[in-house]
Amino acid sequence: MRLGRWFRPDEKRQKDVERLKGWVRAALAVDDSKTVSISEIECGDPSCPGGIETAVLVRGKASVEAAFKLRGPLDSLSEAMVADAVGAWRAARMTGPAS
Repeated sequence: MRLGRWFRPDEKRQKDVERLKGWVRAALAVDDSKTVSISEIECGDPSCPGGIETAVLVRGKASVEAAFKLRGPLDSLSEAMVADAVGAWRAARMTGPAS
């Protein structure tokens, strides 16, 4: 397990996190009353870029309001990738769980 990426308190990483949070807030139209959490985790899929995916959680006061993953580490993500992931998350919510 690669822990170094999670505990890297460097300025570039913090900027990447803040940029991603901004894209998530814009794509979901949520304000600062919601908490956006970003975590890089190991991806078990060999086709995952760099072996890392980025998990996103948006929380309100009482519950998780959105949860999705982006394939790749923070520094490889784009606003378009966030928009696509949010679109897929919304579509999955509309269709409900698979039978």
